Amino acid sequence: MKTTTGTGERRWVVYEGRAVEVWENPDVSFGASPAHLRRYFEGGSWVLLFNAMTLAARASAPA
Repeated sequence: MKTTTGTGERRWVVYEGRAVEVWENPDVSFGASPAHLRRYFEGGSWVLLFNAMTLAARASAPA
């Protein structure tokens, strides 16, 4: 499910059987690569750093 708003894109993902609304800012890219982590750290973007680290750790965890 996906809709567009004037300030960004609203979409929903299914997490543990529930639809969760997420927002993405089209003007700022988000990622979990080492370069992204470094940029968030150096810029003091602690929430983005935490989110990226969480996604990176989950992606590298054994299934």
